[in-house]
Amino acid sequence: MPSTSYLIAVLAIVFSITLALRALPFAVLGRLRDAEIVRRLAMWMPVGILGILAVTALHGTVSADPGGTWYALLAVAVTVAVQVVPAAPAAPAPLLAQGDTR
Repeated sequence: MPSTSYLIAVLAIVFSITLALRALPFAVLGRLRDAEIVRRLAMWMPVGILGILAVTALHGTVSADPGGTWYALLAVAVTVAVQVVPAAPAAPAPLLAQGDTR
């Protein structure tokens, strides 16, 4: 079993590296906020990451159960339809009179 001082040193190093890696993008982003590449990355990275996750999940589903391919594709089609088709505006909530506890 490692000594307590060794474990504390390792934890301090790990904490420092993690903090630096998480703080670095925010420190650099302040200077690069007006850069075109940052705007493009902000627009395309979420789409790309979600696309990769969707393809990975779909590949896992299809390879695990080839008979379920149509169900997986149906789920993708429904998800795309829900995201693409605009939703009807919600009806406004009824106004309650003072003292009305419906």
